[in-house]
Amino acid sequence: MTADSTLNLSLHTLLGVAPLLGFPQEDRSVIRDRQQPDVVSLVTQESACRVAADLLNGFCVAPLDFLVSGPPEARRVHLLELNGSGIGGLTNLPEIAIAAILGNLRTLELSLPSGEPSVILVAASERESSPNPRQNRLLYEKVLYVDALRAGLAASGHAAAVCGLDALRATTPARASTALVLGYIRELMEAIELRDGAPWLAGRRVVAIVNDRLCLHAYKRLGGDAPPPFLAVNRCFVAGADKSVAYDVLDTLAPTTAARFPSVRPRWEFRRAGSRDALVTEIQRWHAERREPLLIKPQGTGLGHGIEFFLDVNASRATIEAAVTRSTDLTNRICATPGAAFPYTLCEYVDAATIPDAASPLFGHKFEMRIVVYRDGDVLRACPAIAKIASARWNPEAPTPSMLLNNITYSTEQSGQPGHRFILPLCNADTLESLGLSLDLVRETSRFATTYVAAALGSLAACGLMGAAPR
Repeated sequence: MTADSTLNLSLHTLLGVAPLLGFPQEDRSVIRDRQQPDVVSLVTQESACRVAADLLNGFCVAPLDFLVSGPPEARRVHLLELNGSGIGGLTNLPEIAIAAILGNLRTLELSLPSGEPSVILVAASERESSPNPRQNRLLYEKVLYVDALRAGLAASGHAAAVCGLDALRATTPARASTALVLGYIRELMEAIELRDGAPWLAGRRVVAIVNDRLCLHAYKRLGGDAPPPFLAVNRCFVAGADKSVAYDVLDTLAPTTAARFPSVRPRWEFRRAGSRDALVTEIQRWHAERREPLLIKPQGTGLGHGIEFFLDVNASRATIEAAVTRSTDLTNRICATPGAAFPYTLCEYVDAATIPDAASPLFGHKFEMRIVVYRDGDVLRACPAIAKIASARWNPEAPTPSMLLNNITYSTEQSGQPGHRFILPLCNADTLESLGLSLDLVRETSRFATTYVAAALGSLAACGLMGAAPR
């Protein structure tokens, strides 16, 4: 790695965040170093999509997850979800992509209030309240975010203190001072106060939030009936945190998707439920009307939290209620306010492909593709990042969440193994062969990914600009 590597940190930032780094971190260079430069260059160049400048400020990076179905000779891809700037796995990417993403943060157009203390929040995935709270082993990636923001502010003549929430509370804000705070989504959400239609934290106005899920929680607490009074990073934070809004964006592209991207499924069948009772009723109605399995996804959560699969179309109401209660009990525990995970999205279950390579230690495991879209000047580019792999081999006779959830954190917690054991680098010919994927399919999906994110950036609903937040 070169001496001026984009992965270097300033001492100023390191000292400010040191209290949060009291546990081991996971090195993802084993994935990053296997991303093949020729594949990276081909796909990032070919996927370039120019976007109007007024839509780009506030956009940093958006990972898209795609399920893959069908045999290797007839693969089809399904957009599973849009994720946001809270991405875990930034350092799975090749360094050219990391440099562009951190460069976006350095050049954010921030509006700091005159004569008033302000704060910029960078949020990481939850540290749940429990006797043994989960340790975010990629927290250092958010430290890179903080350092990029600090460097950008310094370049524009604004010194910013870097700290955690406890240190922020322990200091009295100076007039016109700016603080950069790294924290966990839940603790930051609980600490935010509302004043005159704006979020405040420890006597400082919140001027920017870097994390789609925290953006959505703050937006909903403010009523969701006006544009957010802070810079949301990402701009399309609603779609990044609410799967149903992400599917609405997909619908807008459906008329042209089949012609331009024939391997990409143009739309999902989905419904929304705004309460627990409505959720149970909609599941029953789905089974009765469609006779097909489905799954439910809460709003504004991550790490697979609250996802439940309903594969038995003849399941009793009691069985359905038990699964819904399991989901809502969990989301109420991890969200700052009860019910914050509504509306839930109900959507089709796709019988996703498994790894066909009998020589692979992960043979027979389900997987999905993650393709990361990022801003590079006035264009969007897509970089195939990783294949995310379920922790247990698929058995259709006795399915379990470990066979169905391709979430790295979940797989790590279930298996006790490091996250990189359930990841394969996607810009890698050996990976594509092992997964039964063609480079042409990955290229097509990447072109679709930048087209999709451009549509999300232009969607008023996806950006919280058209009235009430989704209920």
